[in-house]
This record gives sequence, C-alpha cells and structure tokens, in this order.
Amino acid sequence: VSQSRYSSVYGPRQYQSAESGVISIFCNNIKNKTNHIVFGDGEQTRDFIYVENVAKVIFNYCNSDLNNQILNLSSNTSITINKLISTLNKISEINLPIIYKEPRPNEIIHSRLDNSNIIKLNLINNDIFDFEMTINNTLKFI
Repeated sequence: VSQSRYSSVYGPRQYQSAESGVISIFCNNIKNKTNHIVFGDGEQTRDFIYVENVAKVIFNYCNSDLNNQILNLSSNTSITINKLISTLNKISEINLPIIYKEPRPNEIIHSRLDNSNIIKLNLINNDIFDFEMTINNTLKFI
C-alpha cells in the first residue's frame, strides 16, 4: 500500500470553475480578457506541478517493484501568485489588470511539498520542472 499527496496540479484542458486551481482560472482570464482577482497581496506561495509530471511519477511507480511509499508529487518550489501572473503575462504577452481583495479566511499562506522521495526513488528527474515551459504548454490550450 502506498500513499500519494499532490501539490497544485495544472495543465492543458483543466476544468475551470470557482474551485479549480488558480492557474486554470488565470488562463481563462487571459482567454476572456478578464481582470485577475487575487485574494491577499499575491505573496502567498503555492507548489505547482504539471500534470504530465504527475503522470510520469505514477507510471514509473506502477512499473517498479516499489511499495509502501509515501509520495509527494510536487516541484518542491514555492511560487508566489504575483510571480505566476508575471509569468503568464510574459508568455501570453497580455497584461491584465490585477484586482487585490481581502485575503480569504483560513487560506493557507505558503504551501510546498518536499518531493525528495520521488527524486531519490528515481521516479522522476528533478531537472524536468520547467515552470515557464509548462505554463506555455498550458496556455496553448486556452
């Protein structure tokens, strides 16, 4: 028996709703040319992981002799919401206004998962976590 924990997974064709991840929401804002709404000052951090990287880890794990593992599927990187918007602006060449609102009650300020176990177990290479490239891939599908 194994357990897996996921950080903020994103990628092409992610369903956009009020409960979906911030990347899909901001990508749809770009598509619809709608202002970005940020709750708080934008300095809160998230650990984003691209859906293909999640699939690679799961595939490699299922095709290994490993068991009884706890796997944190993450990039082990803290990216601020402001940095995310800056990256989206750079790649899309669209600079939408940002509306900052009061932080949501009980929202996690900083989130990052230690992915050293998936690296140590050779389930994925650490050098594949290219945030700008995967954001670009995601934006192609909006």
